Amino acid sequence: MDKIPETMLITLWAKATENQQRKPLLRDEKAAEIISKIDYDFSKFKKASFSQAGVCVRASLIDEEARTFIAAHPDAVVIQLGAGLDARYERLGCPPVTHWYDLDLPEVIALRKQCFTETDRYSFLAMSLFDDAWMHLITAFHKPILVIV
Repeated sequence: MDKIPETMLITLWAKATENQQRKPLLRDEKAAEIISKIDYDFSKFKKASFSQAGVCVRASLIDEEARTFIAAHPDAVVIQLGAGLDARYERLGCPPVTHWYDLDLPEVIALRKQCFTETDRYSFLAMSLFDDAWMHLITAFHKPILVIV
C-alpha cells in the first residue's frame, strides 16, 4: 500500500489508536488491521490527542445516526461519499441494507480493494462525488437513501 495520502492515514490512525483506550469512543478493529500492514511512522501523530478524539467522536456520531436510519429503513440504499479507508460498513455489523456503496476517487478505491471485500450488497464506486452517475445509480432502487459525507 504505497502512496496513501496522509489525510487518510490520520483518520485511520485515530480510529486504530482509539481501540487501545479503556473506554473507547469507537471500536474499529479494521483500522488497526490496516495500520499494521502500512509501513509508515505513525508516531508523528501521537501529539494530536484532541484531533484523534475528535475524529472518533465524529465517526461515532455518524455511526449512530446511520444505525438509527437503517433501523427505521432496513431496505435503504447507503452511499458514503469520500469513504477513504473508513470501515463504517464493518463497524455497523455489515447491515443487510438493499445496497451500501463506498465512493471515492479511483486511486483511493484501488487502495480500498486491497483492504476490503466487495459483496452482492456492498460495493465501491471509483469516481468523483461531482460525477452525478452515482446519484442515478442509488435513486434507481426507489428505496430510502442515506448519504454519508
